[in-house]
Amino acid sequence: MEKTYINLVPVMTGGGLQNAINLIIGIHDLEYDKSRFIFLIRNKTLEKILIKNQMEYIIFKDSLRSRLFFELFFFIKKKNYIIFTLFGGKPFFSYKNFTISGCAYSNLFYPNIDFWGYLSFNKRVIKKIKDVYRFYLIKFSNVVIFETEVLKERADKIKKFDSDKTFVVKMAVNKIVSDAMIKKSEEFFTKDIKKSFKILYLGSSHPNKRQHLLIQIAKEMKKTNTDFCFITTMQDNSYTKSFSDTIKEEDLGGFIYNLGPINSMDAGKLIRECDSMINIAVLESFSNNFIEAWTFKKPLILTDADWSRESCGESAFYINPENFKETANGILTLIENKKLQQTLLLSYEDTLSGYFNYKEKTQKYIELINKFNGGSRH
Repeated sequence: MEKTYINLVPVMTGGGLQNAINLIIGIHDLEYDKSRFIFLIRNKTLEKILIKNQMEYIIFKDSLRSRLFFELFFFIKKKNYIIFTLFGGKPFFSYKNFTISGCAYSNLFYPNIDFWGYLSFNKRVIKKIKDVYRFYLIKFSNVVIFETEVLKERADKIKKFDSDKTFVVKMAVNKIVSDAMIKKSEEFFTKDIKKSFKILYLGSSHPNKRQHLLIQIAKEMKKTNTDFCFITTMQDNSYTKSFSDTIKEEDLGGFIYNLGPINSMDAGKLIRECDSMINIAVLESFSNNFIEAWTFKKPLILTDADWSRESCGESAFYINPENFKETANGILTLIENKKLQQTLLLSYEDTLSGYFNYKEKTQKYIELINKFNGGSRH
């Protein structure tokens, strides 16, 4: 059986990093022949895990020059390998190699949504050029793997992908998150925040995530005597600075608290210390937040959209985050109504049963790789 390059070069942080870790640990724990795989990375955390599990890898520098070399020349003398990219399109030049690409770029399949509309004209043009580039690398891969049926259907029907080469591998409970259920919690919060009903928005700082809407929602909720706090994990950038400045201007410091980025290994511990989870993004492919909330039995608050309902069904409390007053009233009802919370939590076990654990997900990936390995390719 031929070697497979597992391309994790696009993966650096967030949910992509968690899923890359799951894949490495999954291959180890399922006792696959490690010599079959060569991991391509540029993330130091992944390097440590690969060394620990005695797996072969090549690490690239986190620089434009190194990335260009990888995209254009790395495979020039390599022929008839499989290149499996966990997240993102195939390398720009993959030469005579068979490419399998995992796609989580939901905005590529919702042409009716102006995903980059918040940017200036010049920045918007640059983002759209990058999207064309990403779409090319995805569509012209030999096989494309989506996380949800709704994205596969949109790719097949709207973007005219060949349905015979598109597949769905559902998301899994992250091992590093589920392991945290049996470990001692860290002390993340002050006493004042600890006593609040803590609503966690676990994710990076980005206008698509719409953390800025939490400000107006919190303003409405503040009018009551409810003790609550939104917790975010936003990194330093211009969006976060504007977010933080507005919180100060609106005197909402006690109701919105940004922890800053946290280590992937600490995600489960943080979730356990919070009372609920929220995701009010415009678009998601599939968010780790969903499975994390279900695993830790935390009420899940979500944007009401086709992507969220297709993935979560009855296992979420849906809101229209742009309607601040209605959303605030809805969240306050959820906080105060223990019966409503319990109804949500009771649905989680059945919903989780429709998803994989990290071993099952790894197995599905390897089955697809094997399907197209050697003489069985088409």
